[in-house]
Amino acid sequence: MIRMTTEDGFWLYTQRVHAFIAGQIAQAWQLSPIDPLPELLLTATIHDDGWAERDEKPLRNSDGLPRTFTELDLDDHILIWERGIRRITETNLYAGLLVSLHSTSLYERRLKSGRDDDVPQTRARIQRYIAEQLIFQADLEAFLAAHYGKLVQNPKLQHNRELLQVWDGMSLLLCVGAARDVQTITVGDLSIEMMVDDTGILWMEPWPFDPESDTLTVYGEARFLPHRIFETDAALQASYAATYPQIRTLIIKRRDDV
Repeated sequence: MIRMTTEDGFWLYTQRVHAFIAGQIAQAWQLSPIDPLPELLLTATIHDDGWAERDEKPLRNSDGLPRTFTELDLDDHILIWERGIRRITETNLYAGLLVSLHSTSLYERRLKSGRDDDVPQTRARIQRYIAEQLIFQADLEAFLAAHYGKLVQNPKLQHNRELLQVWDGMSLLLCVGAARDVQTITVGDLSIEMMVDDTGILWMEPWPFDPESDTLTVYGEARFLPHRIFETDAALQASYAATYPQIRTLIIKRRDDV
């Protein structure tokens, strides 16, 4: 679950809606080559399918608010990644490989950041997950080599992983809507700078979409809950289930000087 906080309450996006938005961004992408195209568009669109069960029954955080994805317990988080990778691999092996690479990259970044709440046991669990996925990735790369060739080798595989991370990061900024500082994401030697203004518009440079347009509009469904401290998870889940999804329009604009 992704929580966008407003003056009146919260917009709650499921992770699969967030991935659907990333898929729209990928579909419009023109800044760098997408190869293999069907597999990368699929990966962007379904890369968070493992979250379905968790998002159906959202949990509270320590403040009694809807818990966002960064506030989940580590074991729950890892279970979601493992489930998602398994599901996606059943649909397409190359997509499963990219999502596995995406997950280990995120966890490696977390280890390097030195989070205060990552005690030695937590770091050890993350390292064990990474080690398991590295074995899975190596086996899958070897299996796919006959069909995909250099597409499962670096630097191309690294480039495709970075593309997924850019699309994922852009969608996340749109769903959270709170990044006032400039964010930088890289694809190879290219640095893409982005920021979200007070109206929720995502500004970016260089412009990766149709060069004849300064705007890309995407959309996704979200549920709105008024500000409230939930006393129990059951109360939150009942309120969430009783709320009908609304279609949210999200805007990306070109900016020469982010």
